[in-house]
Amino acid sequence: MINHIDLTTTKVKAWDPSRHFIETWIGGRGFNSRILYCFKDDIPATWDDPSNVIVISPGRLCGTSFPSSGRTTISVLKSPVSDLFSDGNFGGHFGPALRVADIDSLVITGKLEQPGYMHITKYGRIKFYNLPEKAMSWGYHATKGFLESAHKNAKVLAIGHGGGRGCFSAVVNCDDRVAGGGGSGAVMGAKNLKAIVVDYELDSEVPVKHAANMKFIADDAEQHIKNHPVYDTFKTYGTTSLVEIHSGLKYFPTFNWMKNTFRRWKDINGQSYLKYELELDENHLSKQDELSKEGKLGCRNCPIVCSNQNKIEYETLNCLGSKIGISDLRTIVMLNTVYFNDAGLDVIETTSIISTLMELSERGIIDKEIKWGDVDFVVNFLREFLSDADLESNRNVTLGACFKRGFVEGLQVAEEFGLLYIDWFAELSYEDIYDKYYVQSKGKALSGVFPNEANKGVALALATSSRGADHLRSLPTLATYASWYMGKGGFKKLLKLMTVPLRSANLMKSDVKFLVGDLWKTYETVFDVPRSILYQWKRQGFLLDKRINKGWGSMIKFTQSLYAMSDSLGTCRFTSPWRFGIGPSFWKRALRTIGITNHVGNELDELKLLQIGHNINCLEKDLLYHYGITIIDQVPRKFFKGRGALKRETFEEIYADYCTECGFTPDGRPKSLFMEGMLTGDYADRDMIKYFTNLGG
Repeated sequence: MINHIDLTTTKVKAWDPSRHFIETWIGGRGFNSRILYCFKDDIPATWDDPSNVIVISPGRLCGTSFPSSGRTTISVLKSPVSDLFSDGNFGGHFGPALRVADIDSLVITGKLEQPGYMHITKYGRIKFYNLPEKAMSWGYHATKGFLESAHKNAKVLAIGHGGGRGCFSAVVNCDDRVAGGGGSGAVMGAKNLKAIVVDYELDSEVPVKHAANMKFIADDAEQHIKNHPVYDTFKTYGTTSLVEIHSGLKYFPTFNWMKNTFRRWKDINGQSYLKYELELDENHLSKQDELSKEGKLGCRNCPIVCSNQNKIEYETLNCLGSKIGISDLRTIVMLNTVYFNDAGLDVIETTSIISTLMELSERGIIDKEIKWGDVDFVVNFLREFLSDADLESNRNVTLGACFKRGFVEGLQVAEEFGLLYIDWFAELSYEDIYDKYYVQSKGKALSGVFPNEANKGVALALATSSRGADHLRSLPTLATYASWYMGKGGFKKLLKLMTVPLRSANLMKSDVKFLVGDLWKTYETVFDVPRSILYQWKRQGFLLDKRINKGWGSMIKFTQSLYAMSDSLGTCRFTSPWRFGIGPSFWKRALRTIGITNHVGNELDELKLLQIGHNINCLEKDLLYHYGITIIDQVPRKFFKGRGALKRETFEEIYADYCTECGFTPDGRPKSLFMEGMLTGDYADRDMIKYFTNLGG
């Protein structure tokens, strides 16, 4: 059921999506993007306008026994981060709770008259309750505790005081699982919507047409995950293990992306963090297992449970560590607990302002002296950023408070109040500073992996991401295997082995048997890449010859299609061919058990599923062009400078190849005839689409 909730009137209108609509867009991110596309002619001028739209959709496999199927996508029509559409994806049990309540999507418009929350019963009925005015200043954990005491056996999606106080980088949170990027928490706060509560029994499941078959497929997929060579590493360290790998590969963003390695990486890697936890509590690991069994730590049906009790992830260690020069784990944990998890802030977007100010200070562009690793400055900035300062009335104006609405506006306001002085002899405008030093693409701060000539596929992935820079949108992790592949020659194999960084090889040692075997067989059997895709890559030769640029377009098209499908199904990105290889061959079998097939009742084959993912990406790319600006897929200029830097001619060549592979115009827009054909005929539930299209009028 797709529910439109008008917060202004608190009225709810529901549609049951047609079979064709489900087969075309699947659910999750697919539903979100298709619904947002209906509003392309009614985009609000500002993100805090009541007409802004929030769409929340669980993946199609949420609520089933399929492993790691607890992901939900939340999207906003106007993002405070980028001024474009944006979305975020989070795990846990909120998505399964919605699916059990027979809800495919929540489409939220309008604004509540006073702070309140939405309650959804297990039968899908929606009610509204008021909260005290001060509730918008409650932290996430206080909100969660209050609402869980009022509604037993429920899942709470809420914002912290970051969203309640209009911080542009605020996120939503459920079970300490946040939807990074997009500023969805700020949009919820602007609507006076503090939380959404869904009744949920932990063991409840969505009815499945062929339950026995689903159980068999789920067990098969889970065993595949457990047999994977890096299963033990991810189960022990989670995403924090990536610090060691990325550091060894010189992919590790440091000092606002000025460097790609951090001298003190050993102080903040996964092994150091686990040691830190065990020193505080020798029963740390057993407690994690207990919390996992109770459904309080890992996502639904996850055999890995990559998280930990403090919710320290790779991005936490990078953004609160190397990116701003902090190497003390206790400080990182404190900052994450106090100023991010409970306040509900996105760590990537927020620390990008801090790291940029640090670089501007080092270069003498601003007069304020800020050193890398200056913990006092970071704490004060975050405290001020989260304060109840009112810039319009000149109340409690501080440096951190100036940046509530974003980086460029922050510079302008800080200068107006005399809190920051920019050396105009450098002949830089606010926009020039943003363009040269704030590392972003389409307004969204970069995350994850350092792009350079050696991993040019990463540069293409970040530049072409439909929601702005996002390594989780299309990062070609499969290429790492190709770059390490040793072939069959004895001496050459030894030389190749010597180029693999020891710190990376240590955590990847269980992969060695694949690095010396048949690369294409590994891709097919371990990573679930369809055979026809492999034949194309093998024929193009780009994975095994760094001199070849043609072919990277097909790699990024594949990963973008793959991850769009993963988000639409509600499966974890790490269990997909990103790492653990639960991909199209598993998905098609699972979809058949819940009745999602082609028009003659057969499985949606691997290539059809990838085509659906590509259609979702095309829809999002086209939507970008309705915001009144020229969207250009680009790499921040910082990455074209220095030793080993990406060459402009390389990027231009692989970008042209990408546009050709995807069927885009040279500037990266899907060709109009393709878009028109995709959105007409039997694909659309016309009554529902007509309603959403006319909402703005």
